[in-house]
Amino acid sequence: MKDRYKDQVFLIDSLNEGNKSAFKYLYSKFYNELCAYAKSLSGNAELAEDIVQNVMINIWDRRPNLNIKSSIKSYLYKAVYNHFINTYKQNKKELNFIEKMKADALNYFAEEDDEIIDKKVKMVKLEIENLPKKCREAFLLNKVNGLKYKEVAEELNISVKTVEAHIHNALVKIKKSLEHKKHLLYFLNFFNKIKFKNPIKI
Repeated sequence: MKDRYKDQVFLIDSLNEGNKSAFKYLYSKFYNELCAYAKSLSGNAELAEDIVQNVMINIWDRRPNLNIKSSIKSYLYKAVYNHFINTYKQNKKELNFIEKMKADALNYFAEEDDEIIDKKVKMVKLEIENLPKKCREAFLLNKVNGLKYKEVAEELNISVKTVEAHIHNALVKIKKSLEHKKHLLYFLNFFNKIKFKNPIKI
């Protein structure tokens, strides 16, 4: 039955009918990557989960009237982005430049084929593995673990300037493996395949 849900029309029709198995399929297939995308926008893992859970709950609540004309993946990414914008605006009156740049990555991730993304993930991982040891450690501590440059410097017992150099060199090397270079910083949030808890039950 799960294989049948790969057909978008069948999946949407099943959701319209209130099929719980269809919803669980949708949830399990997209939850982690949507959380990773929401985290790239908000910079906060807990807020990212809240956003995605609210989007999923909203889809279930609106299941009889779902009218998805784009791909389901694109629809979900845009729903997450819109929810983030609404949440963001509650705290700040205007989006700053960085958030606008993050928004530019939306269509790339929403429309890109999963196999192509997986291929690029492997390419990025390979480039990271081939980095010099200290450079690799600094990069992973900053981009994956979320440590600030000063914290990375303390962890590795090196200067902040050296950390900056390591990060710069790592990014230059990794850029060579990606065609869409302007989305590099946001793409890096996906290769780590962050695991989130799945608390929603219906």
